[in-house]
Amino acid sequence: MSEITFVAPVKGSEEERFIFITMASDFSRIIHTSDAMTEETLRATLRKAGMPEHDIDQKVEAARAV
Repeated sequence: MSEITFVAPVKGSEEERFIFITMASDFSRIIHTSDAMTEETLRATLRKAGMPEHDIDQKVEAARAV
């Protein structure tokens, strides 16, 4: 079963922070939720996991639009 990763902003944080949420592709369960992190740390974490830079950019932009 493949996974889907979402990036979400942490509302109410003094400094801009994000989390990422990994879900089963059928949305039946949450596999992982990260701790809150800066954009720089988030990007480094997602790069290390093998996510292409273009995908990271899109996820961060989508999170900011929420």
